Amino acid sequence: VRLMTEHATPDHGERAHAVLSASGADRWLNCPGSVALTRDMPDTSSSYAEWGTTCHELGELALRNRLLGEKVVLESDKYDAEMYAAVAAYRNFAEGILAEHDEEPLIWIEERLDFSRWVPGGFGTADLVLVFPRAKKAYMVDLKGGQGIKVFAADNPQLKLYGAGVLDLLDCIVEIQSIELCIVQPRIAHFDRWEISAEELLVWLEDIKPIAHDAYKGSATLRAGDHCTFCKVRATCPERAREAVSTFEEHDAIPGLLSFEQIAALLPKLDRIINWAKNIQDFAYVQARDHGGKIPGYKLVAGRSNRRWTDEARVAEVLKQDGFNDDDIWTKKLLGITDAEKLVGKKHRVFELAQKAEGKPTLVPESDPRAEWHSAEATLAAFDD
Repeated sequence: VRLMTEHATPDHGERAHAVLSASGADRWLNCPGSVALTRDMPDTSSSYAEWGTTCHELGELALRNRLLGEKVVLESDKYDAEMYAAVAAYRNFAEGILAEHDEEPLIWIEERLDFSRWVPGGFGTADLVLVFPRAKKAYMVDLKGGQGIKVFAADNPQLKLYGAGVLDLLDCIVEIQSIELCIVQPRIAHFDRWEISAEELLVWLEDIKPIAHDAYKGSATLRAGDHCTFCKVRATCPERAREAVSTFEEHDAIPGLLSFEQIAALLPKLDRIINWAKNIQDFAYVQARDHGGKIPGYKLVAGRSNRRWTDEARVAEVLKQDGFNDDDIWTKKLLGITDAEKLVGKKHRVFELAQKAEGKPTLVPESDPRAEWHSAEATLAAFDD
């Protein structure tokens, strides 16, 4: 038996958000004071967010079609080829989970889940929930459309809160002993799974309950960190400014040049400081351009630009009238590999003629799983030794 709760499917363009939402849990758990600072600020959007929202909409339709047998009509001109590829991977991932079990699951697609038993006013919309009653196991599957930041399933607070919502929803109805958290990030070929027992999840929920209540009441506790990335006050937060300034104040009294050890201590902090500085620049620019904000000592000026043709067909016509032929007028360039994949598919024999150059070396922490890079000269020198 497939169970669908009675509800109205959420409007993806205007999803309701709780003050303490699941999607924002990483931020408010690490920085409870951010809730008070951002509570009355409107949501903003971007082309990336809009792409992700539309991709989720397509994903919902595809899952309802395949998993629930609903007949849905897709507006083909609304979705691009990359969305179809991402959603196909998402659908295949879900079907892979179904293939691991020999029973019909309970299925929720784009379902609003309530976890206010632990988090005041807490709710969120889960992309896909699968519950296998005989196996006493539930799956929280989250589709991520982004490419810039890889999201991991292990200890993911957003998915753990969705798991809490399912435990609360099915309490005394279906016994769930374990919950598997799943991240599907198709555009970077990242598929991640992590399992937690229901008992461990309930312990975690009790641990975060005081943090959630503190945040909801208007905590003044601010903490800077990677969770600042999508915060609405990331540019104007006083704690981020304090962290950046104090980082350099710690070193301004050190005589002489910085040692490698001192540089090693600074390196992990620099990315956050660089991002903070860029956030301030972007904020000042948008305020001056779109909101009439006057930044003391600064003004907007017209940027440099290049000349361009207003009518290419007319340009070609004029040049031909003056005796120039097509070879003189037009230039041709072979399409790139990404465009070729869209044209002929990724398995076409033409890609035997493609090669991937070695990437530029990147300095990362030793905990990074990639093999250490050595220059060709260093490798040859090792053989000499």
